[in-house]
Amino acid sequence: MNPSEIPIIPNLNFKKESNRYYFNSEDGKLILDEIEYDVQNIKITISDSINIDFDISDKNIFHVIEGNKPFGINCLIDEYLIKLNDCYIFQESEIIKANAYKITLIKNNNPINNDENINVWNITESDLISECNCYSFDEEDLDDILLYEVKIDTVEDPFDQLLNNCYMIHYKTKFENRYNNRIMDNINSLSYIYSSNINPPRMRIFENVSGDKLEIEIYSRNVTKLNGLSIFRIFPANFYNFLKSSYFNFKRLKEEGNIDINLLTYYYVWLKNESYLEVKLILASVFLEVLNKDKRISYDGNDFKPKFEEELIFLGLDCLKLFKYLKNDIYQIFEKIKSEHTSEEGINDFFLDLKKEFFLFYIKQTRNLIIHEGLVTYNTAGIDYIVRSNEELFKKFEENYTTNTTSENRKLFKKYFPEIKDKLRKISLMEILNQEKFFEKLIEIILLKCLNSECILENTENSKDFIKQFKIVEAMQTVLEQEGE
Repeated sequence: MNPSEIPIIPNLNFKKESNRYYFNSEDGKLILDEIEYDVQNIKITISDSINIDFDISDKNIFHVIEGNKPFGINCLIDEYLIKLNDCYIFQESEIIKANAYKITLIKNNNPINNDENINVWNITESDLISECNCYSFDEEDLDDILLYEVKIDTVEDPFDQLLNNCYMIHYKTKFENRYNNRIMDNINSLSYIYSSNINPPRMRIFENVSGDKLEIEIYSRNVTKLNGLSIFRIFPANFYNFLKSSYFNFKRLKEEGNIDINLLTYYYVWLKNESYLEVKLILASVFLEVLNKDKRISYDGNDFKPKFEEELIFLGLDCLKLFKYLKNDIYQIFEKIKSEHTSEEGINDFFLDLKKEFFLFYIKQTRNLIIHEGLVTYNTAGIDYIVRSNEELFKKFEENYTTNTTSENRKLFKKYFPEIKDKLRKISLMEILNQEKFFEKLIEIILLKCLNSECILENTENSKDFIKQFKIVEAMQTVLEQEGE
């Protein structure tokens, strides 16, 4: 897009110094339980947080707001009516100090009517699309959306009025729809997945199309869940390509309602930000539980395994390809033993079935021990384990497999599984660090497949090419889906 066509933000006339906004007012009103109290000498500073200093004549107010009760403050500063929401006192002295979650500024005390058409600048402080330009979309729903990156380092640039480097979404809507805009909700959720962090918009600018009314909202910056490492490569245009390729599928998943993609998004970001491996495993297990609530699943029992298997079929993900990629050391044990007995009748079909069943049971057993029994421990060597031995895993798998397979497979199982067990005993199957990495990577693959994203991953691989390696052969998927009907 030509830079001259980029919608420039209105002139805000804010007092700005060192990436801070300053506002001062001689008096105003404190609002608590719909009662107004006079306040004086109001000083507002906005950086990462919204800080307010003020005096109040009626000191009895403190016994009313004890217990950290929220209140609001309204005042006039220069050309703006200012409204502070969800304020909390954190220091009582001659000068009272408080924090606010949100500040709203209405120019000339002339609010925009609900039925007016407005331009919206949705501003998020982030380096997600650093060094990129302005992008427009051709996709349905997004054809009026502009994505623009701003660097606060240019003299006499209108965007230099903003606080920090950011990316900005511009669109048009009715003022009454400014909060329930599903397009922005979808874009925000996708940005969480892309960045592995909860980074909601910091600032919103609303201007009616005639340009004579202006409202600004600024929020305290989110300081939690901002430590996640993205699986995507952060470079010019990659975020744009991610949005462009993922938006339709994210929207479709929300509208169909078979799975709760919003809930999956939040569990994924929470997992990516969590430092305790035990908690990460719990979050991963809950993510899979939410996924297993897919309304398309025909199995109506409580067993996790058949539900998860059916879900992988719906997603078009091959169990054996996932097994080979995620647990290749275990997979190769099965492969090596099979290769030594290729002449035996039915050996190939048996090992295909055995590998699939072991992979699904391994996921189920780990998830059950964490969710139902909470069996995680810490030892003095600093290595955490799920509290169950390999032997118990083998025993339960043997009971499960021999109960549910054919008589031919039972014979082959009794013949070859003892050899498999001997080799698996050399692997720490339940060590929590390996388990956490396994579950996290599995969830990343599931999300990428749900969204059908096409952009560059952190390892420089194309996300679509990466997912293709787990694809079920189409003819096989059709058979599996028919069997599930």
